[in-house]
Amino acid sequence: MAMSQPSTYLFCGGGSGGHLFPGVAVAEELRKREPGCRIVFVGSTREIERNVLAAATNGWPGLERGTSETPGLSAQTEPNVQVPFQHIALDVLPASTLYRNPFRFLKAHRAAVRKAGELLNELKPVAVIGLGGFASVPVVTAAHRKCPIVLLEQNRVPGRATSWLSRKADVVCLSFPETVVRCRRVELTGNPVRESIVAVREFESGQTLLVLGGSQGAVGLNTLVMSLLDEPTGLPEGWRVVHQTGAADESRVRSHYESAGINAEVHAFISDMPQAYADSGLVISRAGGTTLAELTCVGRGAILVPIPRSVRDHQNANAACFAEAKGARIIQQQGPESAARLLAELLSSSDQREAMSRVMKVLGYPAAAAAVADVVASVH
Repeated sequence: MAMSQPSTYLFCGGGSGGHLFPGVAVAEELRKREPGCRIVFVGSTREIERNVLAAATNGWPGLERGTSETPGLSAQTEPNVQVPFQHIALDVLPASTLYRNPFRFLKAHRAAVRKAGELLNELKPVAVIGLGGFASVPVVTAAHRKCPIVLLEQNRVPGRATSWLSRKADVVCLSFPETVVRCRRVELTGNPVRESIVAVREFESGQTLLVLGGSQGAVGLNTLVMSLLDEPTGLPEGWRVVHQTGAADESRVRSHYESAGINAEVHAFISDMPQAYADSGLVISRAGGTTLAELTCVGRGAILVPIPRSVRDHQNANAACFAEAKGARIIQQQGPESAARLLAELLSSSDQREAMSRVMKVLGYPAAAAAVADVVASVH
């Protein structure tokens, strides 16, 4: 009897960690179920994609505390030494180019769709999983009526890619129950989070203020946080800061903390997010769907600073969901005077932080990666 060929799953999208990390979580779940399956990511030429996928296939850093304090946890976070996830970059342009130079955009889009069609003919995937972002559009367009399509929507307000592509999809997996998309079938799965991060759920919070500006950093958020910590209320004794700045702002932020005498660890990008979450007691972050999904899975309260003028104001919509449930607080990037008081209040009140943590855990979907993998299995 002839042996069946391993399945190929094609993930498309990226451009940022917020789009890419949920795909990695689902890919890791599919590999658990089908160890021999082939995983291919098709995205853009942005360096963040290569870095994330290299870390995923070389083995994410584990939780140091897990080995000694939590029996069995180290087995969940050991590196996966299977065949690496493959990354193929298409020459795609962001949607903003459509308005500035429509002819250039359409020419590049047509070329990317042709290339995506060639890849589909070569790889013959059993399913295409769209992760959102401009890099997902050519592949899903080419895959329409050729193979099953599953889209992941990370945010409360659908992104432009999901809005454009949902009618071509077999299923759209939602992260928020309020999200409305036009598709034959929708499933509320939650936003997939890597298993090594979900494991942090069992860890007690620490006394680290974790600052996250997203995978590419956020200069405005960095400046706001530095100004808050410069206030007399500042950082209480016993607390420290771990700050992800983005590459462009790393040296400025590090120099500021050093001159101010603030106990801070500064990184352009944090590769060991499980450890960072495990050590944290409070998080200041943007309000992207993937970061929020991680915060709910690990059970950490947050001060959310939505990106001003985000596409369709999706970050304010995301943040409102968690603020209304009292798992998070919102401040705007202008940094109102009350923001310093809020930070000081939360850092000094373990009762408030614990109450926020409980709410965040209730709002989370720790089994989202498995739920999406079930959906993918149902369509092929």
